[in-house]
Amino acid sequence: MRMRKSRVTAREEITEMLNAGYQILRAIENDYNTREKAANFDESREINTYEEAFQVWAKEVRKGLKEMFPTDLEANYFVTPGGPASAELPRYEPASW
Repeated sequence: MRMRKSRVTAREEITEMLNAGYQILRAIENDYNTREKAANFDESREINTYEEAFQVWAKEVRKGLKEMFPTDLEANYFVTPGGPASAELPRYEPASW
């Protein structure tokens, strides 16, 4: 299959997308920890905020994948049940490190 972008460019962009996802995860973890320590965590409010941040990122990833590959297969796989972007946010368990 011929890609719309060079392999090198695609790898760089995928790496950027993954790093953006990890940045969102860290922001969510930091927000959660701060709110828990201050006893100011409202699950219904915060979970919605966290899900919105995740959905914005997932939409950008899907768009990026569609720009790289000649078919929608990769973008569809990303959002298909069982794929990475289709999962609900898990209950937060603080890292033990």
